[in-house]
Amino acid sequence: MLDNERLQAELIDIRAVLFERIAAVNMQLAKTRSANVHELSQSEENNENLEAALLAAQRELRQLNHALQRIYDKTYHLCEYCGANIDAKRLGALPYTSMCNKCALHQ
Repeated sequence: MLDNERLQAELIDIRAVLFERIAAVNMQLAKTRSANVHELSQSEENNENLEAALLAAQRELRQLNHALQRIYDKTYHLCEYCGANIDAKRLGALPYTSMCNKCALHQ
Protein backbone atom coordinates (compact mmCIF):
# COMPACT_ATOMS: atom_id res chain seq x y z
CA MET A 1 0.00 0.00 0.00
CA LEU A 2 1.13 3.57 -0.63
CA ASP A 3 2.51 5.61 2.27
CA ASN A 4 -0.50 7.80 3.03
CA GLU A 5 1.52 10.56 4.70
CA ARG A 6 3.80 10.89 1.66
CA LEU A 7 0.84 10.79 -0.68
CA GLN A 8 -1.04 13.35 1.37
CA ALA A 9 1.97 15.69 1.23
CA GLU A 10 2.24 15.23 -2.54
CA LEU A 11 -1.45 15.97 -3.03
CA ILE A 12 -1.19 19.07 -0.86
CA ASP A 13 1.76 20.24 -2.99
CA ILE A 14 -0.27 19.65 -6.16
CA ARG A 15 -3.17 21.57 -4.60
CA ALA A 16 -0.88 24.56 -4.01
CA VAL A 17 0.14 24.48 -7.68
CA LEU A 18 -3.52 24.32 -8.71
CA PHE A 19 -4.37 27.33 -6.53
CA GLU A 20 -1.55 29.25 -8.24
CA ARG A 21 -2.78 28.15 -11.68
CA ILE A 22 -6.36 29.19 -10.90
CA ALA A 23 -5.19 32.58 -9.60
CA ALA A 24 -3.06 33.14 -12.70
CA VAL A 25 -5.91 32.24 -15.05
CA ASN A 26 -8.32 34.51 -13.15
CA MET A 27 -5.80 37.35 -13.37
CA GLN A 28 -5.38 36.78 -17.12
CA LEU A 29 -9.15 36.68 -17.59
CA ALA A 30 -9.48 40.00 -15.79
CA LYS A 31 -6.86 41.52 -18.09
CA THR A 32 -8.49 40.26 -21.28
CA ARG A 33 -11.94 41.41 -20.17
CA SER A 34 -10.63 44.95 -20.00
CA ALA A 35 -9.28 44.80 -23.58
CA ASN A 36 -10.23 47.58 -25.99
CA VAL A 37 -12.56 47.14 -28.99
CA HIS A 38 -9.72 46.42 -31.44
CA GLU A 39 -8.57 43.50 -29.35
CA LEU A 40 -12.07 42.19 -28.70
CA SER A 41 -12.29 39.25 -31.13
CA GLN A 42 -8.87 37.91 -30.16
CA SER A 43 -9.73 38.55 -26.52
CA GLU A 44 -12.98 36.55 -26.79
CA GLU A 45 -11.15 33.56 -28.23
CA ASN A 46 -8.47 33.85 -25.58
CA ASN A 47 -11.16 34.08 -22.88
CA GLU A 48 -12.73 30.83 -24.10
CA ASN A 49 -9.36 29.08 -23.82
CA LEU A 50 -8.71 30.59 -20.40
CA GLU A 51 -12.17 29.64 -19.15
CA ALA A 52 -11.64 26.06 -20.34
CA ALA A 53 -8.30 25.98 -18.51
CA LEU A 54 -9.96 27.40 -15.41
CA LEU A 55 -12.73 24.78 -15.47
CA ALA A 56 -10.17 21.99 -15.90
CA ALA A 57 -8.10 23.26 -12.97
CA GLN A 58 -11.20 23.62 -10.79
CA ARG A 59 -12.30 20.07 -11.67
CA GLU A 60 -8.82 18.76 -10.84
CA LEU A 61 -8.90 20.66 -7.54
CA ARG A 62 -12.26 19.08 -6.62
CA GLN A 63 -10.88 15.62 -7.42
CA LEU A 64 -7.75 16.32 -5.39
CA ASN A 65 -9.75 17.57 -2.39
CA HIS A 66 -11.93 14.47 -2.62
CA ALA A 67 -8.82 12.27 -2.64
CA LEU A 68 -7.47 14.09 0.42
CA GLN A 69 -10.77 13.60 2.21
CA ARG A 70 -10.64 9.90 1.38
CA ILE A 71 -7.14 9.73 2.89
CA TYR A 72 -8.39 11.43 6.07
CA ASP A 73 -11.36 9.02 6.18
CA LYS A 74 -8.99 6.07 5.66
CA THR A 75 -10.97 4.98 2.58
CA TYR A 76 -8.48 6.17 -0.04
CA HIS A 77 -7.56 2.66 -1.17
CA LEU A 78 -11.19 1.50 -1.47
CA CYS A 79 -13.30 1.72 -4.62
CA GLU A 80 -16.29 4.00 -4.03
CA TYR A 81 -18.47 1.82 -6.25
CA CYS A 82 -17.77 -1.77 -5.23
CA GLY A 83 -15.66 -1.42 -2.07
CA ALA A 84 -12.76 -3.46 -3.47
CA ASN A 85 -9.16 -2.38 -2.94
CA ILE A 86 -7.80 -0.06 -5.62
CA ASP A 87 -4.48 -1.35 -6.93
CA ALA A 88 -1.51 0.66 -5.63
CA LYS A 89 -0.17 1.03 -9.19
CA ARG A 90 -3.46 2.59 -10.26
CA LEU A 91 -3.41 4.99 -7.31
CA GLY A 92 0.20 5.85 -8.11
CA ALA A 93 -0.68 6.66 -11.71
CA LEU A 94 -4.05 8.30 -10.97
CA PRO A 95 -3.90 9.64 -7.41
CA TYR A 96 -7.38 11.19 -7.73
CA THR A 97 -9.09 7.97 -8.77
CA SER A 98 -11.87 6.64 -6.60
CA MET A 99 -12.53 3.51 -8.67
CA CYS A 100 -10.83 0.17 -9.05
CA ASN A 101 -9.81 -1.00 -12.52
CA LYS A 102 -12.92 -3.13 -12.94
CA CYS A 103 -15.36 -0.34 -12.08
CA ALA A 104 -13.43 2.19 -14.18
CA LEU A 105 -13.78 -0.07 -17.20
CA HIS A 106 -17.54 -0.26 -16.74
CA GLN A 107 -18.06 3.51 -16.39
